Amino acid sequence: MGALADRLEALERRERELEQALAAVDAQRERLETVRAEYESRRDGLAERTREVEVLRDSLRHEQARLVAASLVLEERERAVQEHATERAAAKASSDADWWSKQLGTPLEAA
Repeated sequence: MGALADRLEALERRERELEQALAAVDAQRERLETVRAEYESRRDGLAERTREVEVLRDSLRHEQARLVAASLVLEERERAVQEHATERAAAKASSDADWWSKQLGTPLEAA
C-alpha cells in the first residue's frame, strides 16, 4: 500500500499544481482584459483628440486664409491711395508750374 499512497500523494500534488497553474492563467487573463480595456479607452480618447485637433487645424487654416485675403485687400487699397497721391502731386506740380509762368509773364524786351 505504500506505493499506492505515494501515487495518490503525487496525484494530489499534481492536482494542486494544476489548480495553481489554472489560477495563474486566470489571473493573467484578467490582467490582459484590463490592459486591453485600458488600451481601447486610450485609443478612443486619442481618436477623439485627433478629431478635435483636425477641427482646430481647419479653423486655423480658415482664419489664416481670411487674414491673407484681408491683407491683400489692404495692400490693394494702399496701392490705390499711393497712386492717387502720386497723381495729385503730379497735378499740383503741373499747376504750380503754370502759376509761376503766369506770374513771371513774358520776358522784358531790351529797350
